[in-house]
Amino acid sequence: MWKSDATRQRSTGTWFLIAVTVFIFIIDIASKRLPVEWGAKTAAIWYGQYWRLFTATFLHADLRHLLFNMYALFVFGRVVESILGGNRFFVVYLFSGAVGFLFSLIITPDAPAVGASAALFGLIGYTLHYRIRRLPRQYMPMDRALLQILGINLIIGLLVPNIDLMGHVGGLVGGILAASIVGMPSTYGNERYDRSKALISLVMTAAIAFVSLKPIVTADLLRPILPPAAQWLDNRVGGYFTPLRPVGFGLYWYSPSLNQWSPAGKVVMALSNGWVDLGVFWRWETGIGETGIIPYSVTWRAIEGSRGQTLHVDEDTVTQVDANKAMIYRRSAQRLFPGTYEIVVEVAGRNVARRRVTVR
Repeated sequence: MWKSDATRQRSTGTWFLIAVTVFIFIIDIASKRLPVEWGAKTAAIWYGQYWRLFTATFLHADLRHLLFNMYALFVFGRVVESILGGNRFFVVYLFSGAVGFLFSLIITPDAPAVGASAALFGLIGYTLHYRIRRLPRQYMPMDRALLQILGINLIIGLLVPNIDLMGHVGGLVGGILAASIVGMPSTYGNERYDRSKALISLVMTAAIAFVSLKPIVTADLLRPILPPAAQWLDNRVGGYFTPLRPVGFGLYWYSPSLNQWSPAGKVVMALSNGWVDLGVFWRWETGIGETGIIPYSVTWRAIEGSRGQTLHVDEDTVTQVDANKAMIYRRSAQRLFPGTYEIVVEVAGRNVARRRVTVR
């Protein structure tokens, strides 16, 4: 049976992970965040940089983020390591972090993500699975650690901005799956490994990886049977799978008095003459596939209730990336009067960007 003093006896792996993570954070700060640029979860994973699924776990946004996660790992990692032993503890930690970032990749591909939170939620998922299936239904010392880790993550969610919630959910799922894959000790010390449950968990993990890493193939497979799901995937990630992709997409309004374009929010005030000029800006960067003559379009629609009326469509082609990666360029502009509008950008027939704005 699990005993609290085992936590103190078998925590070498936890201390090792803490030491490595802190060391990487020091290197990250000293090198002006180069490790974050190289190792964070980004859409670059789709372009072959698969190591980011694992390196992102060891990177953190700032000192507060690091301290919260390392304290949580100190509190809870020792508990899980005492159950699993060092080798399987590492597997669960890294596996859960990777699954968490797979979830994050498909749901929020445009948002870079770092941190040990997904892996920590994986430890929670493993422990919940183990607690329910292997231990007596009575209060145990590990329950206190479980409550502590949940409280810490609640505080992190309230104090740390831009929390990757889908990464947390994915990490939790990864930990639950890992429990069946690596096995769970019984309360009497002997190992009971269920091969059928392990196989099911491996198949589910493979399905998660396939959908997240091959979303366009998944969309094509789903189109005949689940058209809405296929369309959702196309809308969500289609722009990342064109030979050239728009980066830095933004909507701007033009000020005649200042003779400059400024970022537009969800609501833009019309000028004194009753209208405002809006423009769509981005730059072209390399995507996936063979380059050539790539068609693209910008469609401006007036929204009336649930229906839209097309006002104008700009169509053009692009053959190469923009040389200056520090700039974005105007691709289309329209003079709009008070109302609600939707701007849709398509590249090579795929919806890659969509923005709604109200002019008052």
